[in-house]
Amino acid sequence: MARSCGLHIEGITVMRNLAVHGPRSEITVKQAEEYLALVDSVLYAMRQNIMSFKSLPTKP
Repeated sequence: MARSCGLHIEGITVMRNLAVHGPRSEITVKQAEEYLALVDSVLYAMRQNIMSFKSLPTKP
C-alpha cells in the first residue's frame, strides 16, 4: 500500500473519531460530503494499488 494511502486512512479515522467523540455539534452536509470524498479517494487509490499488484508477473 502506498504511504499516501496510509495517510489518507489515518485522516479518515481522525475525522470519524472527531464526529463520534468530539464536541456535540451537528455535522453539516458539507462536512459529510468532504468525508465521503476522502473515503472515495482512498478506496480508488486502494483499488488501483490492488490492480497494479495483480498485474505483476508471478515468480515461478
